[in-house]
Amino acid sequence: MNAQYLSPVSVGLTRCRVCKCTEMRACFPPCYWEPGEPDLCDRCAETIRQVQQWLQVAVRPSFAALKREAMKANAPGHAYGRLRKAAKR
Repeated sequence: MNAQYLSPVSVGLTRCRVCKCTEMRACFPPCYWEPGEPDLCDRCAETIRQVQQWLQVAVRPSFAALKREAMKANAPGHAYGRLRKAAKR
């Protein structure tokens, strides 16, 4: 018997490759799937665009410093909880 691989998108189980939100458990406020990117939500896509822009203009970009400042400022958005958990590790 030939077992054919079913991608998560084909069976309706799409999950964002960055923040892991799903159609059943969306970001708050609710996000949507980025056009042309079946496994990337619009919130993560916008964050990626902002980080790419920052990398182009920053004199000495440091992700560690960016993460520290985001946590210190109690950054809004769905990624804050994940940043805090990652910092505790």
